[in-house]
Amino acid sequence: MSSPPQTKKQRRDQARAERKAREETEALRARRNRRLWQLGAVLAGAAAVVIIAIVISSSGGSGNSTKPPAKGSPASGVATTEALFAGIPQKGNTLGSPKAPVTLQEFADLQCPVCQAYTLDSMPTLIQNYVRPGKVRMVFHQLPILGPDSVRAAQVAAGAAQQNRLWNFADLFYRNQGEENTGYVTPAFLAKITAGASVNGAEALAQPPAAAARAQLAADQVLSNRFAFNATPSFLVGKTGATGSPLTQVDVTDPTTFASAINAQLGT
Repeated sequence: MSSPPQTKKQRRDQARAERKAREETEALRARRNRRLWQLGAVLAGAAAVVIIAIVISSSGGSGNSTKPPAKGSPASGVATTEALFAGIPQKGNTLGSPKAPVTLQEFADLQCPVCQAYTLDSMPTLIQNYVRPGKVRMVFHQLPILGPDSVRAAQVAAGAAQQNRLWNFADLFYRNQGEENTGYVTPAFLAKITAGASVNGAEALAQPPAAAARAQLAADQVLSNRFAFNATPSFLVGKTGATGSPLTQVDVTDPTTFASAINAQLGT
């Protein structure tokens, strides 16, 4: 049975929502471009990792930085985040089919603006082209290296993972990311992100974190130490079931640089 045709008001509301989502995405991209002026990767030995140097311009409070949602307002980008992951299986810190032949692992800090750039510029294309068709499984590892706010955000993200909503939480966090280490990652801010990501905030915000969340954070740290990852984001790519190899010399804003490494693993 077909759905009834939309009324004029419904069509206007839909068009307004779509326009707002486009404007929000463009605004986020413009803010990142103002904040991030150097992004480089160098190869350092056989097991080299991408080292990204970030210089954030400090112009004496010019208002060019990304700002978290104002007090009393909800998190921005909820509908966009929900649509991105709709219908894709999540379990713990993984996204996608467990039968996917290739796994892409990310080591990230939720305060990191370069991680934000990857998440908003490249990841949606990778999800559409590889995760939804069942070709790639993604894994999100916490690497909170920027300061206390990063640690607190990682703890709550690990709590969201126990509810199989980590990817929604992380994506929404990036869409509302503020200046690192300004103290914006408050309980009130985190409550907005958990609410927007449909995460049980009382459980995710619990202190200390649940034992399972602490165990996942510890495992993430062990794996990052194994590869001497000291910059975010860092990546591993390989066959599912294997640890994978560091993915080097990638442009986080260009999904084609990830696609070539993924296609090599897929044999296409």
